[in-house]
Amino acid sequence: MKVLFFIPDGMGCYVRIEPIMKHLKQLGNTIGVYSFSVPKQILSDSDYINVEINVAKIDKYPLFQPIPYYKTLEYYYGIYGFGDDNKLNNDLSNYEKAIMSFQPDLIISNLDIYANIIAKKLHIPLISIIQGFF
Repeated sequence: MKVLFFIPDGMGCYVRIEPIMKHLKQLGNTIGVYSFSVPKQILSDSDYINVEINVAKIDKYPLFQPIPYYKTLEYYYGIYGFGDDNKLNNDLSNYEKAIMSFQPDLIISNLDIYANIIAKKLHIPLISIIQGFF
């Protein structure tokens, strides 16, 4: 089985998901990973398949902010490109191309909104793992 993982920035998500990736790999599954920043650096030496997705950055809404992180819902949505139809459509298209190229049988995500949308569109089973589950 081919399993595609989406791991956002930060060590918390990586620490929760990595044992699952390792176990599925030991069972003989092919593991693909889309990640960035620290998790991507850690996984660069692994034998997992790196899946690249070209996602446009938004200068207006930097991802990291001092506490409180997101003062408004508009700011939070802005990080994902909502309100910028071109960025949203381009990012979704790029996700779809990358997912279709890997051809996963299952997607495991830490609530990556784009991965969730494309998994639904392509009828690929999706498992979401978030901190609230632990």
